Amino acid sequence: MVTGTKCEAKIYQGDRLVSDVGSSLQGGLADGGYNQTFQRALYGVPKAGENYAIVIELMMFETDEPAQHFWSPASGTKYKMLYEQSFRLTVSK
Repeated sequence: MVTGTKCEAKIYQGDRLVSDVGSSLQGGLADGGYNQTFQRALYGVPKAGENYAIVIELMMFETDEPAQHFWSPASGTKYKMLYEQSFRLTVSK
């Protein structure tokens, strides 16, 4: 069995999805943390003074599918979610 970590980041204004920033998939558990820089123009981050929220979904799992290029861990026959947590940062005026 192999462990892995997936992090997904999204930006919302109210209930409206402004930007699906993307995700990170790596073998092993998140021992080095997660670091993402949100460039305003590239990711559509709202302008200064506007209210918005950044939501990070963290998932840790195990699978029998070995880590590789174009890895799809959920396609393993023994995929199991070990931990899942949402983090929300609200940015307001």
